[in-house]
Amino acid sequence: MENVKTPDAAAAADSSGLNNRPKFQSFFDRDRKSALTSDERWGTRLCTCGITCLTVGAKQFQFRGLRVKKFLALVAASLAAAGTAGAVTVNFAREANLGGERGVADGTVLNTPSLGGLTLRFSAGRGREGFEFAYFNAFEAPAPGFKGRPAGLGVCTTLTATGLCAAAADDTVDHGEFVRVDFVDTPFEVARMSFNGRFASNDASPLLLKVTTSLGGAVSTAVLSFAEATTRNFGFVDWIQWDFIRDQGVGAKFFVASISSVVPTPGAMALLLSGLAGLGFAASRRRAV
Repeated sequence: MENVKTPDAAAAADSSGLNNRPKFQSFFDRDRKSALTSDERWGTRLCTCGITCLTVGAKQFQFRGLRVKKFLALVAASLAAAGTAGAVTVNFAREANLGGERGVADGTVLNTPSLGGLTLRFSAGRGREGFEFAYFNAFEAPAPGFKGRPAGLGVCTTLTATGLCAAAADDTVDHGEFVRVDFVDTPFEVARMSFNGRFASNDASPLLLKVTTSLGGAVSTAVLSFAEATTRNFGFVDWIQWDFIRDQGVGAKFFVASISSVVPTPGAMALLLSGLAGLGFAASRRRAV
């Protein structure tokens, strides 16, 4: 015998919640929107690009048949990929240590893993004169009678036949010298930088240097302490130049150890993921009811 629901039985099923299932609807589907039950109306509707909406009802949470756990996994993977992308470090100290200590002539173009895989052009000079060499100084460990030497990008006036600095102490940026790096392929966001002095890090030093940047032909210059420069975001630049400022003593001599692009914010990402996880937990609890 065929079972036929009477109007009273259908109403009883509706009141028991058996027919209260979330419905997916087109943004422009007025008829289906009017068919939403009261149980679905209090749910949270999420719209994608203003076209497709879903209703988080009391019983279930689905997105075109995609369960919440899979949905959250896809979101987490996308956020992780976005977080790791774009955070690039140009490590001049590592380049000197791994690629070898050496000076390079103006206009030399390099692209190595230590330099973040970026195509960079190097130049150096003294004042307005471009007669110096950008110099990759490798780390030298301290020894009896020798304080050692940190690694980084500096300047040398005269090179030997093997490309090393002729005067051992003439490898930092000092005495009115500058060193410049051009980003050949695309502008680079300089959000962090690090410095070494003659014998130790200069990152906390109150001494001054001049940083000049350019983007699209607009040149900006800032005179600030090493400590301030390490955390200042200079934005996107076509090139960046570091100048020694005179009359500060030997402590102001420096190497540029590294520069970095903007670093992702793990705290904000964790907060977003925890919120999504909470949404998934709530949906699973509703499904179990």
